[in-house]
Amino acid sequence: MKEKLLVIGSPDKKHQPLDWLSKHYELYFIYHSKDSFSQDTSELFLNKLGVHIVKNTRSDLLPLQELFSNHKFKAVLIFEKNCIYLKKLIRIIRVYSNYIKIAVLSHNIFPAFYKNSRHIEDFIEELKAYKLSCYALADCVFAGTKKEVKALKDVSNKINASLILKNKLIHFIDGSRQPDASRIKELTSIIIPCFNQLFYTKKCLESIRQNTNLPYEIITIDNGSKDRTPEYLDSYPNIKLITNKTNLGFAPACNQGIKAAKGSFLIILNNDTIVTPGWLERLITCAQSDRSIGLVGPCTNITHGFQKVQSIHFTNLKELYRWSNIFCINNYGNWYNVLWLNAFCILIKRELINKIGLFDENFTRGGYEDYDYCIRARKLKYKLFCCNDSFVYHYGTKSYSKKDNFNNLVKNSKVFLKKWGIDYFEYLRDTVWHSFSNIK
Repeated sequence: MKEKLLVIGSPDKKHQPLDWLSKHYELYFIYHSKDSFSQDTSELFLNKLGVHIVKNTRSDLLPLQELFSNHKFKAVLIFEKNCIYLKKLIRIIRVYSNYIKIAVLSHNIFPAFYKNSRHIEDFIEELKAYKLSCYALADCVFAGTKKEVKALKDVSNKINASLILKNKLIHFIDGSRQPDASRIKELTSIIIPCFNQLFYTKKCLESIRQNTNLPYEIITIDNGSKDRTPEYLDSYPNIKLITNKTNLGFAPACNQGIKAAKGSFLIILNNDTIVTPGWLERLITCAQSDRSIGLVGPCTNITHGFQKVQSIHFTNLKELYRWSNIFCINNYGNWYNVLWLNAFCILIKRELINKIGLFDENFTRGGYEDYDYCIRARKLKYKLFCCNDSFVYHYGTKSYSKKDNFNNLVKNSKVFLKKWGIDYFEYLRDTVWHSFSNIK
């Protein structure tokens, strides 16, 4: 028995993928009786596809309410350019289901109603307020790139745009889609430096045990903790524990873990993080997609630059995992090349470590050692990728006070400036939130 999709809008045969959607799903279609689509030829087209047709007007939303009362839909696809009506539709849908996936698609919604990108961004935020788990812009683009939007505006590229739309809709609708863990056989070494904050370390380790289904080992480095962290880690089953009498700093602790690691992939992971289902499978899938990729990082809620996504609020892990699952499904395969990655969670290929070596221990305590490592990787022609379909929650800067963290960054920024020069330094100064006004 086919799963059900609801399509709302005023389609025409040229722009909408109803023909191939009808082969895989049972389609229910609502269109407005006053629209040009009500012509017999278009209606015959849908009848041939076996689509259930429901007529209504923009002022009468009773047919939509009746459909949701009587049917369970896997997803809703909306082809609509009237923003006021669009938001009214979404509100009604959310009354019946708070988590059903909604895709908004229209080839002329923004040219018709918005004149610049700022207004587009405002409209996206309005849509997010209605908990859209997915949205499509400019007919084919899910949170689309400028290149894809341009392709759609170019009539000669309509065929390519249709292919983009088809692929993205397939990924969007298939909510059960998860990375195939069975094909990943390599061992992954998860390296976790710890300095106090046992409460967060426990959460981190528990999330790894719960959400990691690949071969892995955990290596923890206790950096002279003064709480009960050393005793807890010593009693924790199946981990390698390295204990330092004093705090050697982040880079030296990472290097100790790297030297002890046996995996083909190495993960540097902060102890104030929570990994979510599918996190590692997606990072490795991205890393294996191109031999030239050396470093891969997930998205997170607290960081700077390319990997930061919206802040989220949750009352329990179930809510976090539900949000993460929707986010990752909607961003399935959305990977992009970046200039640098943050080491709150970063995957490093073994072959890259063999070529460029360990972290530079001149960067003490924490800060800039990850940017330094990224530059060294890029100089050997390795790519750095942000994996937008993997999410790791980050509590952020729990091991040090804000003052100590800032002082560490100031000190390490001087080391970075001396090593790489003003060009790299100015780029980081402009893209990282820290203030460098105190740096001489």
